[in-house]
Amino acid sequence: MEIHVKPKETKFVSLNYTPDPFAIILNGTIGFLTGGNFYPNEATFEEASQDIAECVFLGPFRGYTSEHFEKLTQVYTNRIIRRDMVANISDQSLLEQFALRDSDSYVRAAAVEKIENKKLISDIAKNEKNDDVRKAAVSRIEDQETLEHLYKNDTDNDVREIAVSRITNQTLLENIAFSDKKTDVRKAAVARLENQAVLRKLLKDEIADIREIAICRTNDQEVIKRFALSDPKTDVRRAATSCLNDMETLKELAIKDMKSDVREAATLKLTDMDLLEKIATSNDNADVRAAATIRLSKEDTLKRLAIGDADATIRSIAISKIDDQVIISKSALEDTSKIVRIAAVQKLTNKELANTISLEDPHSEVRKVAIKRFRDLSKKSN
Repeated sequence: MEIHVKPKETKFVSLNYTPDPFAIILNGTIGFLTGGNFYPNEATFEEASQDIAECVFLGPFRGYTSEHFEKLTQVYTNRIIRRDMVANISDQSLLEQFALRDSDSYVRAAAVEKIENKKLISDIAKNEKNDDVRKAAVSRIEDQETLEHLYKNDTDNDVREIAVSRITNQTLLENIAFSDKKTDVRKAAVARLENQAVLRKLLKDEIADIREIAICRTNDQEVIKRFALSDPKTDVRRAATSCLNDMETLKELAIKDMKSDVREAATLKLTDMDLLEKIATSNDNADVRAAATIRLSKEDTLKRLAIGDADATIRSIAISKIDDQVIISKSALEDTSKIVRIAAVQKLTNKELANTISLEDPHSEVRKVAIKRFRDLSKKSN
């Protein structure tokens, strides 16, 4: 829950019913914002006077009810703040007010995701003018009659797709899979189908996206193998490979296939540590090497990759899989890539080092992760 604003752009004022002060992170420092002033726990007031370039709400909005809706929307004019407010509100009457009356669809959608009134959710799905709010509503609906109504009548194909993804009527799903005019809607239906004979028919569909979904719904490994080896579309072969259990075929695909996407999918299924080590250290494609690193469990090889691989993604994956605190600490402090430093910080066991990084790392994302790690380690030590 992150906002990127400056104090002058947002009104933070005390209300008569103000709840607990807001716990926030300001430029990497945990503190409290109340009455428009930032009070740091571990920062100088010089640091606290800086612009709020990175502000994350950590504390809940307590004590608000529906009678406060008008005042809240007048005071908190920034939609991202209202979105975060909604995420922390528990009072259902107030959430319903936001879902129905907030001026911004972004906030209304956030409120719809939290309300519990099934009839209201259904009404919003049917009658709300904004597509994104209707999508938020339909994703909460289980009533099959309502879902079928939305599939048949909504004007937005994304809403129809979500509705289909929640429909259970197999006969209707078969009709949609074969006859709907929109591929994404058909795909949503195929993903819900259970009839193997129907799925085999769909494997002959001229649209590759349909075959891609259908292949992993079938339970015939010989059919899956055939598609992994011979379908004319790479995405279909990749999908088939990800569902294949034949280890010899997977090894062949991982080593010899012309398409890196297929090699990557095959590598993610491998269990042969020697082969995975070879791929991780010598393959000419970074994504395939990353897949091998994910599967690899050889500690010594992972340490070498964490320290010396030229690719930051490989280093970050390797770091996440080792326990050597010397290597982890060094990477957290010295690696040139923020994604590697983040991966290393998440593995730290040294609370003091996490605190140092939370204050000194040049990149805000690393500092945020370090703050969280420091807090987690502090809880464990208490």
